[in-house]
Amino acid sequence: MVPTFKSIQWRKVQILSATFFCITLALVSCKKKETMVGKDAFDANGLLNSNAVDTFKLKTYTIAEDSVDTKNQLHALLGAYNDPKFGTVDASFYTQISLDNPGSTSFGVNPTVDSIVLSLQYTGYYGENKAQTFEVFELADDLSASADTVYYSFSTKNIKPTNLVFPGKETITPAPSVKSVVGTDTLAAQLRIPLKNSLATYLMDGVALGKYASQDLFHDYFKGIYVKVSDPNPPSGQGAVYYFSLSAINSKLTIYYKNDLIAKTFSFLMNGTSVDFNHVNFNRTGKPIDNLINNPALGTSEYYAQAFTSRAVIEMPGISDIPKNSIIQKAQLIIPITHYTNNLLYPSVQLNFGTRITADNDTIYSRGNVIYDDNQKAYIIDVRQHVQQVVSQIIANRGIFLRPTYFNSTVERIIFNGTESVNKKKPKLVVTYTNY
Repeated sequence: MVPTFKSIQWRKVQILSATFFCITLALVSCKKKETMVGKDAFDANGLLNSNAVDTFKLKTYTIAEDSVDTKNQLHALLGAYNDPKFGTVDASFYTQISLDNPGSTSFGVNPTVDSIVLSLQYTGYYGENKAQTFEVFELADDLSASADTVYYSFSTKNIKPTNLVFPGKETITPAPSVKSVVGTDTLAAQLRIPLKNSLATYLMDGVALGKYASQDLFHDYFKGIYVKVSDPNPPSGQGAVYYFSLSAINSKLTIYYKNDLIAKTFSFLMNGTSVDFNHVNFNRTGKPIDNLINNPALGTSEYYAQAFTSRAVIEMPGISDIPKNSIIQKAQLIIPITHYTNNLLYPSVQLNFGTRITADNDTIYSRGNVIYDDNQKAYIIDVRQHVQQVVSQIIANRGIFLRPTYFNSTVERIIFNGTESVNKKKPKLVVTYTNY
């Protein structure tokens, strides 16, 4: 089964390792059944023969990344897990709370608060689903919707000191696969965090102060919330990070109150008019990925990629030795991984791969997505265009860079088998070409 999100629906470059791959290059004639690029552009009888190349010396390593933009991403992230290979991941998020319809609002005369609940609609999770203790704080700083304002995974905002979660209700076992029953309604699965009634009273008081007249006035009155977990370092192999859609209809802050003994509700949203960003801490001290950074030779065993923090790199210097007059008919890179079926830290469904625009530029030129093949426990990458452009000297041979496609909004990680892996399957690149 192809891995998916566990979902109801669905500073500078640092070389870590150098290893070797095996490439098989085969010569073909016009009788070969595989499609030949440009086969009608030359006479098959004029094809030249060349010696097959058995192996090329290649490199694999990982580059560390920071300054990842997390503003208004696909998922809001919340929770913590401890990966034996990668260390701890502690995810939290900041978000504005917005009015559905700014303008005239009334809670009636002498309303009485029953409760106030923060609900977050699940889109999935990563790790082991067990109880975690949640905390919610009011923001003391504004969040900016300006396109010039970027929030990174390490960005923070000042918060007020009081935990707003209702005492005794902080620890919750999430149920991302179970529909939620609210009153008489059965709704999409959601995390529901009860908050203190004093927050509801404060929000309702904003009406008399004229703070509901516009979205800006309300955001000035109540700048938003910061949601986190209390334990950023669960035991090794335990914990999970949950994914939420803040734009979903069930993601909201709801006041339950009575007016003249009539039960009523009022909801604040976290939709497209709100600004949010993820804050994610990574601590890999003493873990295998940290050891690999300090000792690149370990990369012959395995190397890594992780959302937010790192890309795997495969350099293929040998393809520059393919004759310039060659037509690359097929080039397939097979990259096996280490993953066991019952391991909840599953590999990314897709990888994004690209190459560097210039040797000293951190910008990666995207070349497309890569699909994971669960039968082979490997990613299969069609690199024919890339190899052809290197051979034709259209682009420089700077290798390819791999990272989870949802790099800015998940916490997925991947362990790739190295060329001296103890596992049976090892990486290889197969290239078929003709020259003329």
